[in-house]
Amino acid sequence: MDRFTRLELEVEVGSGTGALPLGQLADRLQTAGVDRVRSPEVDVPGSGVRGGELGAPGTLLLTLAGSGDLLRMVVDTIRSWLLGAQARSAKLTIGDNTIEVTGLTSRKQDELIRLWVERVLAGAPTGSRPTPPAGKPS
Repeated sequence: MDRFTRLELEVEVGSGTGALPLGQLADRLQTAGVDRVRSPEVDVPGSGVRGGELGAPGTLLLTLAGSGDLLRMVVDTIRSWLLGAQARSAKLTIGDNTIEVTGLTSRKQDELIRLWVERVLAGAPTGSRPTPPAGKPS
C-alpha cells in the first residue's frame, strides 16, 4: 500500500483568460479529501510585515495525508476543473518533483501522471514506497 503521512502540493494554474475561479477548485479539493487548501503568503520587502500578502495569483498550496489513491484523486480533480475553468494547464509540485497537466485526456499524459505519483510517493515519509517500472526514469 502506498501511504504517506503528509505531502505539500503546490498548484500553479496558467491561463490565457485572466482570473480563474480558484475558490471553486479549492472547494472541490477539500471535498476530495485534501486536509488544507490555502493561497501562499509572501513577505513584502520593506513593509516590516511578514507573510501578510497573498502570493502568486493562480497558486494554491495543499496539504494532504493518506495514500497514493488520494493523490491520484487530487490530480484527477485538478484535471477536471481545468476543463471547466478554461485554463490551459496546471503545474503540480511536491518537493523537487513537478508535472504539468492539462484538462485533456490522453494515454501518454495518464502514464506520465502515474509515474509522477509513484516518484512522489517513493520520496514521501513513511509507508511502502513503490519503485518505477524497469527502464523508466526515477
